Amino acid sequence: MSQTKSVNTRITDENSIVRSSIPLQVLCHIHRPIIFLWFVAEILIFVWKGLIGWPLDWTIYELIIYANLTEQLFHILCGFLLTLISIISLLYWTIWQWLVLKLEFVLGCSQLGFCLFELILVITAFMSF
Repeated sequence: MSQTKSVNTRITDENSIVRSSIPLQVLCHIHRPIIFLWFVAEILIFVWKGLIGWPLDWTIYELIIYANLTEQLFHILCGFLLTLISIISLLYWTIWQWLVLKLEFVLGCSQLGFCLFELILVITAFMSF
């Protein structure tokens, strides 16, 4: 006759010990809606950045045009300094940001090229006065 072995279910081994962390579980449950809200906020910020119109920098161009037509060195120097500031800000916008999209890089490089060309023309105008 064969005897059936009874299995003692009260014996625990190392694999059956529960080692879950209640604070981690609570944090995961709390963090889930926070991540969702953060994701929605990032999408809304991305859309908002695309919809707002960036301020036009016509004042720089008006100043340089006025300085070029009136041949005043002070206004040419102001245009030179403003062009340098815009080049530095474009370098930040194009290269030194934490995350730069390829489209932002291409647009920033083209704008940087225009600003460098403008800087060369301001220097030549300054030298001709």
